[in-house]
Amino acid sequence: MSIKDGVKYVKQELSSDEKLLEGALKIETFYKKYRLTIWGVVIVALLFVIANSILTTQKENRLAAANEAFLTLQADPTNQDALKILEKNNPNLYALLHLNDLEKVDTLALSNHWLILD
Repeated sequence: MSIKDGVKYVKQELSSDEKLLEGALKIETFYKKYRLTIWGVVIVALLFVIANSILTTQKENRLAAANEAFLTLQADPTNQDALKILEKNNPNLYALLHLNDLEKVDTLALSNHWLILD
């Protein structure tokens, strides 16, 4: 009986090895067939991640510069360089800063910014 059990065991091992080899061959043929598509998707995903991180960093830098300019303007309201930086980097904060200045309110009324027009 042990010889029969041994033969069954060897057949099962060969069968599982064949299945493993068959699966590997299927994966290989799938890869060969769709190689360009797979690499294209990987490259597009990588470019998306890189572009997203660059845009996020730029936005954070713009907001940091606007915040620094706003803090400078709170200390010295006549600083023209800080006004230009704030107007360039964060027009909403610039409008909020000049909301109590009547001349600036008239100037802002002529603005084309969507938030100010409301």
